Amino acid sequence: MHEWMDDGYKYLGRDHRFERHSGAYIDYVLKTWKKEGVIEFLNHIIDDFKGTLAKFTGKCVVCGKDTWKGKKLCVVCYGKLNGEKVGGEE
Repeated sequence: MHEWMDDGYKYLGRDHRFERHSGAYIDYVLKTWKKEGVIEFLNHIIDDFKGTLAKFTGKCVVCGKDTWKGKKLCVVCYGKLNGEKVGGEE
């Protein structure tokens, strides 16, 4: 069932989730893999989106702004630490 869900990744990348990571497939999954399959199907979706959520939960240790993929520094603070002029600084 997991292989069926992720089969489109090789063609669509992350966009494969639009195809087989939808509640619209619950009836099909139930008929094909029974109740246990539905539980695995939903847990697979939850696990995938927990991974996506983790990419948005970082905070900069210097200024506290949000960071991408759990990084410890935001773009502005990273630039300042590397001597770059950021955001209109003179």
